[in-house]
Amino acid sequence: MTVTLTTGTTFTATEQVEGLTTGLTATSNAAPVAEGADYIISVKDIVSNDPNFKFNKGELLRGNGSGAQATIKAVEYTTYLRNEED
Repeated sequence: MTVTLTTGTTFTATEQVEGLTTGLTATSNAAPVAEGADYIISVKDIVSNDPNFKFNKGELLRGNGSGAQATIKAVEYTTYLRNEED
C-alpha cells in the first residue's frame, strides 16, 4: 500500500500494523520503501475484522511497534486474501 506519514517516525520491518477505521491488522514484511514524499509498505497475514476485510483508502494506519502513523493513499492486493480449499 502507498501511505503518507503523519508522524516523524517510519514503520519498521516485521511489525504489526493496524487500520484504525477498519480494525484490520497485518504484519509488515519489509522496511518501507520511500517513493517521493510517500512510502510503499508491503504487508502479509491480514486479519479481518468482520464486516471489514480490506484496508480503506484514506484510513489511518498505525505501526503498533514503532508508533508510526500514516494515511493510506492507495491499496493493491496482488494475491488472494483468502486461502480456502476448493
